[in-house]
Amino acid sequence: MTFLPFLLIVVGTTFARHLHQESILTNLQQHGNYSIMANLLGSANLDDVVDTTSPITVFAPTDDAFSQLPDALLVALQLPSLSPLTKSILQYHIATSNISMANIQPGRNIVVPSMLTGSSLWIVKDQDGNVKVNKEANVVDKDVVAKNSLIQGIDRVLTPSFTVVNLTAPLVITPIQGAFDFAQQLMPSQG
Repeated sequence: MTFLPFLLIVVGTTFARHLHQESILTNLQQHGNYSIMANLLGSANLDDVVDTTSPITVFAPTDDAFSQLPDALLVALQLPSLSPLTKSILQYHIATSNISMANIQPGRNIVVPSMLTGSSLWIVKDQDGNVKVNKEANVVDKDVVAKNSLIQGIDRVLTPSFTVVNLTAPLVITPIQGAFDFAQQLMPSQG
């Protein structure tokens, strides 16, 4: 009977180590609440990037976060013709270093570069230990360890502040919301 606690510790440690050896994409797929993020990473050809680049931190919107987007936009993000837009939005959710929420001191703000060239994420931890990204997304699953880095689950889809050219109007540059509107216009009408 004295061997049972030892056995439980060894088995528990082995199981935890096995979870940490899974890739970011595998963790997202297996979690169950990040299937949309996992699918979009694949459709934007970023699956190999998140599985092989190290160190990175993926700020992964939950499926509920994606469900807050208009239906037409969510469908548009999966269209091959809008892959550059999808890729840019997803790259904005990937920090180019390990960002552990446990290591951020309460009341401290940090700015970290994202994979989207020229953009950064602003992370704030309040005195109660709650963490926000860009003042808009709450970190709901903290410090999920993967073999090549970390996953931070968030409750909103982050919108980068970059501009895109609206191809339906001559030389009109619009903010990202305009890109979302443009993507919605590409969807077939339902009527």
